[in-house]
Amino acid sequence: MAIFRKRERRIHGEDSTDTLDQLRKRIDAIINTKPSHKKVLEFLKEVMVEQYRMKASTKTVPIRIDEEKNQAFLEGNPLFGQKGAMP
Repeated sequence: MAIFRKRERRIHGEDSTDTLDQLRKRIDAIINTKPSHKKVLEFLKEVMVEQYRMKASTKTVPIRIDEEKNQAFLEGNPLFGQKGAMP
């Protein structure tokens, strides 16, 4: 759905989080335009609200790949081991 796609402002590093109220309003707007999709959208709203709440408490550590391995990966080589070998 186009309404959930990242906005261009997000690509440029500006604040990318919608408030919980904005999220609900956006889904309600879709429900108003597509009433036949109401059950699915209500479920999606519950999932996205819970996801929004969990996002604040979830901490992730970025994976760091050295430049040489990154370049090799971009050229089609595997990051770990040889092609066909299981890690």
